Amino acid sequence: YLPNNRFQKAILIYRLMKQAKYIIFNSLLFNSDKYLIFIYLCCKRFLQKAAWMEWGADLYNCRRKGTDFKSKLLNYINYHIRKEIKVVGVTFEADDIEVHKQFGANVKCYFTPLPFGADRKEMLEKTYKHQDDKKFIRIQIAHNSLQVNNHIPILSRLETFAHENIQLVLPLNYGVFGIGKQYGGTQYRNSVILCAKSLFKDKVTIISKKMPLQNYLQYLRNIDIAIFDCERPIALANIYYMLYMGKKVYLPSSSVHYQFFKRIGLPIYATDDIPHMSFDEFTRQENISNIHIYILDKFTPGKEIQFWGDFFTHIEYDLGTGGYA
Repeated sequence: YLPNNRFQKAILIYRLMKQAKYIIFNSLLFNSDKYLIFIYLCCKRFLQKAAWMEWGADLYNCRRKGTDFKSKLLNYINYHIRKEIKVVGVTFEADDIEVHKQFGANVKCYFTPLPFGADRKEMLEKTYKHQDDKKFIRIQIAHNSLQVNNHIPILSRLETFAHENIQLVLPLNYGVFGIGKQYGGTQYRNSVILCAKSLFKDKVTIISKKMPLQNYLQYLRNIDIAIFDCERPIALANIYYMLYMGKKVYLPSSSVHYQFFKRIGLPIYATDDIPHMSFDEFTRQENISNIHIYILDKFTPGKEIQFWGDFFTHIEYDLGTGGYA
């Protein structure tokens, strides 16, 4: 436990990092610019014995967009902290592409998935009894209010179906906090709501409150189509849940997760194709009898945690004396 006093906290973090044989950064999104500068100025020498387990946003969305001196300085520090780290645990299999693109081919990447709870498959199976008998197509747009989800372009693409028997659902119950002081804000959220209601009138439902997981899974059971138009892997839990349930999922065809999912044979569709589709093509779902083994493994206890053994072993090999401990 860290002390509340900022100076005492910094001293303790420094001592712990100095004493540690290895360090694992569980995400490199810093809540404060001061912590970022502290790590760079005082603890940079410890990064040689550090591994970084990325969480998506800290890999794809950490760069500040501003052109002022402070933004340039923080971008420089952010990049060079990551550049010093030679072992990265990626939470999505294809994230190594982005790691190597930004930091070079010599970085060692290992798959470190975020395992689901042991009861998740049981929870998913319970949702079957909560299917409603709706007479319309229910479409979910994104999974939160972060700007990286490109809500308004997707709403614009769907406008051609506004006269059809559809109901749009926008989960906007979190995300205004943004990512590193970017990509959030209530103004953007309000603009999304205004745009949706302007284009689709009473065919829009806004989820504004958080709900327990079981309730959320029951809600997903009654979604027909989900559209996630983010260029980086995001909403992965939602995607896995929906594919398990046999829902139709759209992703950008240029994204690494779309390309990975297509490569392993998952039934994924491209958001880019929506403007060229008839409503029947947009809503038609393949008749898939069996759940893909990739999705089944996600919810099978003990499957994905095995990757963590490899990660810890390789930390000792890559950051240690050059041989397995």
